[in-house]
Amino acid sequence: MANSVKAKTPTENSRKNNKIVKDVISNLTNARDDFNSAETEYQSAKHKIYNVLSVVFDQYVALKSADKAKAVRELFEKKVKELKDDQSIVATQATSLELLVLRVVIGNAFKQEREKVYARVLRLALAEKIHEDAELSFVDWIVGAGGIEEVRRSAKNSSSADQAKAAERITT
Repeated sequence: MANSVKAKTPTENSRKNNKIVKDVISNLTNARDDFNSAETEYQSAKHKIYNVLSVVFDQYVALKSADKAKAVRELFEKKVKELKDDQSIVATQATSLELLVLRVVIGNAFKQEREKVYARVLRLALAEKIHEDAELSFVDWIVGAGGIEEVRRSAKNSSSADQAKAAERITT
């Protein structure tokens, strides 16, 4: 016996196709709502990270600008060692001060690459003396520069440009 497939009428095809499209539109609209919610949460989280980095930067500046910076750093490192076990802080003798300050806040929550980006931003902000600028907060500086990634890139590009200028001075 041959199975016969009954041909659908144009109305049946139309209903089926309309249902498919209606379901797709509904699902995409729901996804858009989820996306808008996620985007709002992402923007909020991004600004929270900027605010946390601002606090970290203020503390980094306090350590770097202390009258007895070497003694303050030794005491800070001693206190961080005491926190290490309790808060999952990974640090060695070679860990930079900016990474150490960051790790007190973030523990081992981030991958090393992200830590390096944040540390580079802290170093650049200090080099640019953002803490001395009464008209520009750390957060405004990051936002005005286009975000953390743009600041990181500018630091990388400026160090490459500085190296090129230094090489040019040596050869001339």
